[in-house]
Amino acid sequence: MENDPELNPRAKGSPLGPTQMKNYYVYFLLSLRDNNFYIGCTNIEPEKRLAEYHNKGIVKSTKPRIPFLLAYYEAYKDKNLAYKKEFYLKNPKGYKEKIEIISLIKNIEKDNLPIVIKKY
Repeated sequence: MENDPELNPRAKGSPLGPTQMKNYYVYFLLSLRDNNFYIGCTNIEPEKRLAEYHNKGIVKSTKPRIPFLLAYYEAYKDKNLAYKKEFYLKNPKGYKEKIEIISLIKNIEKDNLPIVIKKY
């Protein structure tokens, strides 16, 4: 694993290069079918994740609600921070912040989405 360029971004020959690390994303998708939100976390670019997984019906939890629009995402360098943020937003402690983000999204024209926040 240590020398495998696909599994170790610091390995020689990695598509990420020796100093370029992956980003992790916490994202909000807006269902155009029911106008509700889905919150997720991934290490894949959110636009790619949306096109190749969510809107193709591959993700079980979003399949009945497609199509989706990428509404908001935050980028992190640290995987643990990203997953902690997703967990926080999906739990009662993060309810207020989740509602603030949803309000922000709803006050912007759909053509101007997504809202991008970088937190490193």
